[in-house]
Amino acid sequence: MVADGNFLPITHTGSAVISSSSGILPLRDVLVCLAIATSLLSVFKVTTNYPCFFKFNCDGVIVKDKVTKGRIILGRNSEGLYALSDDKPAVFLSIRQQAASDVVWHRRLGHPNDQALHHLSSINAIRINKRTNQVRESCSLGKSARLPFSLSEFVATKPLQRIHCDLWGPFPTVSVKGFRYYVILIDNWSRFSWIYPLKLKSDFFSVFLSFQKLVENQFNTKIGTFQSDGEGEFTSTQFLAHLQDSGIQHYMSCPHTPQQNGLAERKHRYVTELGLSMMFQSKMPSKYWVEAFFTANYLTNLLPTTTLASKESPYQKLFGSPPVYASLRKFGCACFPTLRDYADNKFDPKSLKCVFMGYSAKLKGYRCLYPPTGRVYISRHVIFDENRFPFQDEYLSQHSPATTSLSKAWLQSFVPSVTPTTIPVVAPVVDLPVSPPAPSTEPPNLVLFERDQEPSVDNEAYQDIQQNQTTTSEGPCTGRTPCLDHDAIGDSVIPSASRTVSSAGQSSLLAINRGITTTCSGHQMITRSKSGIQKSNQHYALHTQKVTFPKQRTVTEALKHPGWNGAMTEGYDTCGITRTWSLVPYSPGMNVLGSKWIFTPKIKADGSLDRLKARIVAQGFDQEEGIDYLERYSL
Repeated sequence: MVADGNFLPITHTGSAVISSSSGILPLRDVLVCLAIATSLLSVFKVTTNYPCFFKFNCDGVIVKDKVTKGRIILGRNSEGLYALSDDKPAVFLSIRQQAASDVVWHRRLGHPNDQALHHLSSINAIRINKRTNQVRESCSLGKSARLPFSLSEFVATKPLQRIHCDLWGPFPTVSVKGFRYYVILIDNWSRFSWIYPLKLKSDFFSVFLSFQKLVENQFNTKIGTFQSDGEGEFTSTQFLAHLQDSGIQHYMSCPHTPQQNGLAERKHRYVTELGLSMMFQSKMPSKYWVEAFFTANYLTNLLPTTTLASKESPYQKLFGSPPVYASLRKFGCACFPTLRDYADNKFDPKSLKCVFMGYSAKLKGYRCLYPPTGRVYISRHVIFDENRFPFQDEYLSQHSPATTSLSKAWLQSFVPSVTPTTIPVVAPVVDLPVSPPAPSTEPPNLVLFERDQEPSVDNEAYQDIQQNQTTTSEGPCTGRTPCLDHDAIGDSVIPSASRTVSSAGQSSLLAINRGITTTCSGHQMITRSKSGIQKSNQHYALHTQKVTFPKQRTVTEALKHPGWNGAMTEGYDTCGITRTWSLVPYSPGMNVLGSKWIFTPKIKADGSLDRLKARIVAQGFDQEEGIDYLERYSL
């Protein structure tokens, strides 16, 4: 509708521009009316889309930038209308200054965060005329990250109300008792923790049954909630059924979200850090990691913790009495337990230099390891030398070979430097009768050096080797039963194989120790023995003839052979006669395993063919832990 009250038709809508010497001013949502005589500009539309304002007077109009106050365009009064006729505006409003929604600006600026948009809007760098709260899908796909975790609001009010559990391992080195894992269980109320070593992850269920009986009987209450991650040992059918039968609620953390089981994860870190620190201080071999971690957990329960409101120790919180610290000693230090009761006669030593390996869980005594025999003595009467660590010097040879570069560098840091010396040693020549060779009595680590060969250790190291090899596993208490520790670490006596050193080996070691050159005779004849030339004895040369029969690798090849075809038929019929398997209907929850034919020719003692055997076996590597991992298949 125009000023005279008539309606004019609008044919199109589009966009237009107002040209100036500095550029163009784009206009949006322009109405195209062919019948109108003069183009009209809406002041409301311009001020809405651009940060500008109009200043009118009787002579004309000035359009200025709202931010810089600079002149954009000038208009004059023409018969009651303001005509924009200035061809040289002082400034030009850029297209980036136009107002738009926050979604548009977010996409224009390359999907920044909301704080950046808010800052640009606050300094009038951009103009946002509409704000939305819609989810930006492209940002979720390109910038998805973990959300922050809030502190747990759960506070236990009694013991065993909630038990946190986690399994750690495998450790790079197998312990002396064959353990590679350990499981830790923590009481949420007192923060007291129990640790149990495991040989296999599947041993967890039996360990939990023992733990449940122990704590429920000791504290006269039931376990209310069990919290763990979603690993297979905690989601097995057997374990879940036991929790349901016992009325224990099970909480699990989401996959790849260890923060939801943070109490157990932090306890793992604390125990391992303390255990490794004690091992590095005492230069303890890595095979004793179970003893170190067991001692670290024992000490952790005695230390005050800030997680408890009273800042007391978990031991005092759970048992109601403060712990005693006077009996604590340095882990791995030298100790001398009283072994008088184990001696065979009065001339035997009353003690041995042992290594302190921690505290017994069942006996009120110290665990003392004698490395040459691997025996652990538990005694109350122990004298400690906390300034000496036997594994740093006397028992240095007990260290297992390093498996990593860091371990090698650590072991070399406390090995004394050695200057190689040439020690010519010639092994004595002994005439042997022509008979089958007897088993060698020479220890496996005894090395005889040839002429001009340089050993890599000094004389003291050879003395240690000689002392270790001449010590038998009987120890000083032969014929008597030592005090054994059957706690969570395992049996305290670690047997070692008896070793017998030959007289020739002993004399050679003594010769090396004293720097003496031994010779087989006084003549100067050069023999094969002196030159290091070995020639096989023809009396021991045997000639064998092995007849090989081709094995079939595929079923297609076997079916083409009459013998293998018959063997397959016989093997399949045997499965039906013995009822090895039964046919059952398929259900979606089943884990169907594949099968494979194994073809083996059976050979008689004289090397001739006895028969062809074909058997079908299940492909057990497709079994899944927690579903059918422990089941056995045989066809």
